[in-house]
Amino acid sequence: MKRNYLHYIYKTTCLITGRYYIGMHRTYRKNDGYIGSGLLLKRSIKKYGLENHTFEILEYCDNLESLCK
Repeated sequence: MKRNYLHYIYKTTCLITGRYYIGMHRTYRKNDGYIGSGLLLKRSIKKYGLENHTFEILEYCDNLESLCK
């Protein structure tokens, strides 16, 4: 059985500073708990807490090629 990936562009925002991180993600599950992996984002989560960050999907893409564009 072939599993289909979800491809999307997302935005994670720190509610305290207003700074945001935009990235791309590929997963089998829509709600896999992923909110980003960048160093600055990790530092922000450590400093301000996960509860002070929001996550939103900006755009879905059909495949990995269109996601990378």
